[in-house]
Amino acid sequence: VLNSSSINYSMIKAGEFFNAKIEKVNHAKQFISLSINQFVRGNLHLEHMADNALKVMPPKFQEVGKEISVRVLNVDSSKRSLDFTKKDTLMKSDVPVYQSYKDVKKGDKVVGVVVAECDHGYIVKSFGSLKGLLTYEDVTSKLGEGYDAAQFKAGSIVKAYVLFKKRDRGLALTMSKKKAKSTTDNAEM
Repeated sequence: VLNSSSINYSMIKAGEFFNAKIEKVNHAKQFISLSINQFVRGNLHLEHMADNALKVMPPKFQEVGKEISVRVLNVDSSKRSLDFTKKDTLMKSDVPVYQSYKDVKKGDKVVGVVVAECDHGYIVKSFGSLKGLLTYEDVTSKLGEGYDAAQFKAGSIVKAYVLFKKRDRGLALTMSKKKAKSTTDNAEM
């Protein structure tokens, strides 16, 4: 856990742990503002306060001045912006963290959060702003036709593997490690 008054945005990387102080609670937009020091601040949104999706902000996150341990989900040093997570699964030090699409390769494990559902499947976001698509077809082939779609609602944790990258703009994901490893190398686009 890093905690230093000399840290600035350009020194911080996705996946790092910090003790941060709750500065403001925004009930309307469902997030809290946290400070690492007097110069570096970020936000912890409701969907990242627990592994299970929450509808109401827990009281423990509403205590202004309280210090909590968080993990950096995303850094945008040009905008001086940080997003944090407190999800138990993402707080584990063995969860893979990638800083950008360039760091990810076919077959890599990605642990992320369902952020939306589209016509083709579930959009999963992980550390460093990585986004990928987990198709309905893939989920059905792994879990069966009658799978419980509630386990893929927004805010849910998903463990998947990279099938291929689309020119540093997104990932095709699969729930099958075997499928990710067996796809041919020419799948890289």
